[in-house]
Amino acid sequence: MNAIMVEKTRALRGDVLIQGSKNAALPIMAACLLIDGVCTLTNVPQILDVDCMCHLLKLCGCKVERWDHTLTIDTTGLHCCPFPTEEVLQMRSSITLLGPLLSRCGRVEMSYPGGCVLGERPIDYHKSLLEQMGVCFWDTTDGFGASCDRLQGTYLCMPFPSVGATETAILAAVMAEGTTWLYGYAKEPEIKALCAFLRKAGANISEFGDTVLQIEGVNRLHPITWKIPSDRIVAGTYMCALAAVGGKVRLQKAPEKELEALLTKLSRMGVTISKDSLGLVLEHSGRLCGIPFLETGIYPGFPTDLQSTMLVVLTQCKGMSVVKEGIFSNRFHIVKYLKALGACIEQEENMAYVHGPTAFTGIPMKAEELRGGAALVLAALVAEGNSRIENISYIKRGYENLVSDLQGLGGRLWYAS
Repeated sequence: MNAIMVEKTRALRGDVLIQGSKNAALPIMAACLLIDGVCTLTNVPQILDVDCMCHLLKLCGCKVERWDHTLTIDTTGLHCCPFPTEEVLQMRSSITLLGPLLSRCGRVEMSYPGGCVLGERPIDYHKSLLEQMGVCFWDTTDGFGASCDRLQGTYLCMPFPSVGATETAILAAVMAEGTTWLYGYAKEPEIKALCAFLRKAGANISEFGDTVLQIEGVNRLHPITWKIPSDRIVAGTYMCALAAVGGKVRLQKAPEKELEALLTKLSRMGVTISKDSLGLVLEHSGRLCGIPFLETGIYPGFPTDLQSTMLVVLTQCKGMSVVKEGIFSNRFHIVKYLKALGACIEQEENMAYVHGPTAFTGIPMKAEELRGGAALVLAALVAEGNSRIENISYIKRGYENLVSDLQGLGGRLWYAS
């Protein structure tokens, strides 16, 4: 099935269980390379990016077994090998393997990582941090190589609180010689999950204030069992679906504290938010009010990964809303599709001016990146007639059950060939 068909949906009602976090699972899977033995991960989402990471781990000698949402990673056969270009180009998170492989093997060759087309996402930060820890880089035909005798702890200052570069620094430092001080690191919940996993495995990681991590290198980490936390972006997507369509939805295991920026905006727009013993409940009927200004930013700011889905919501709200993309330079891919559906949006560089509400009419569309693809599905739910969304492999990279979850809430959509 390579497409999703969607019909207009009048309301969403029911319960949905939030899957395990993609953005936590991938770096934690990479972190298992630091551990000589077998680690078990539970609540792992069944998504394409996890499949890709499993394949990369197998290529470097790991034995990976999977059943349902449980994953075991045995690193006793770990060895250094060049990664095929096509494998690394599938997702940006392949860069998280760099630190662990340098720690365990001392050498890596790989292509520059791929993933969604969101604007410039160089690995300069990663390389700069690792060079300060004693790593030498060189260019290869298909990418780059890196090597070191042993990673050295040092003082590292992040020029920007990049999530990926923070993960690289942490994964490189936990078994480095000496102590690493990491200033200005990213504070996303996925970073905290990675640190918690490593601490349980024996890493010595301490927080000093709001801006500094102290990581004392250890000689060995031990195997553990670990549960992947719930996915805040998937939960936020379903919250935006409720806001766009209307109805009443309970989200089970939604990470409420991690979604405060979104919940605050939705509450101000007119969504009723409450909690009961089973989860977080969102409800609204009628028309929501737009928001004067929304800017995406580093955590705990509004997540850039929810900008596209919120853009869909704002097209159905009263008044003008202004959205500023503060993280990526090219995250308005879906604007052309929203305008074709009937939205009134003016875009100027990293700003979008949304005038609503506007009626939508279904059209053929094509996902161009992960979160934007999910946003197109939400837009199609409020469009009259039929919409067809192709290139859905992007959506499957991060959403385990987008279609069946929305079907369970009353959404009118299905897979098509």
